[in-house]
Amino acid sequence: MNSEVTKKINRIHEKLSKSVPPNPPSYKPVDTPWSFTAADADAIEKRGGFSLLKKCHAIYIDSMGEKRAALKLPHHKIEGGRMTVNKRGCIAAKAAIMGARGGVKAPASDKSRALSHINSHLRNDFDMYVTAKAEKLEELSKAILQDELNKIGTENE
Repeated sequence: MNSEVTKKINRIHEKLSKSVPPNPPSYKPVDTPWSFTAADADAIEKRGGFSLLKKCHAIYIDSMGEKRAALKLPHHKIEGGRMTVNKRGCIAAKAAIMGARGGVKAPASDKSRALSHINSHLRNDFDMYVTAKAEKLEELSKAILQDELNKIGTENE
C-alpha cells in the first residue's frame, strides 16, 4: 500500500474516532419504550455534531441541508451514556416506510435504502425474521424508476 493511501486511511480513522462514540452500541430489549425528543437530538448533536445525528436516522435528505427537518426515522439515541439502537424504534421506522401514520415523505430510493437498513438491524441485532411485502417492494421500485425518469426529464429541459 502506498503512503498516500495509508495517509487517507489514517485520516478516515481519525475522523471516525472523533464522531463515533467509544463504546459499541448496546441493544435495548423489546420492552423498552421508544420515543425520540428534541432533547435526545440535542444530546447526540452535542456529543458528535450533526454528522452523528444523521447516523441516528434511517433517512437524510441531502437537498434540505444540515437541518433536523432533513432527518427521518430515528432509531438510535444515547441512553446511559452509550449509543443504542432501539428495537421498537426500528419497528416504528419500518412501519412508517410501509405506510403507517401517513408514510414517510422522502424519495423512493431513500425509502428503499432505509428499509434495507432497518431490516438489517431487526435481523442482525434483534434476531427477528424480517420481510417486506412484495407489493411494497414493487411500489418502491416503480417509484425509484419514476424518480430517475423525472430527473432525466428535468436535465433535458
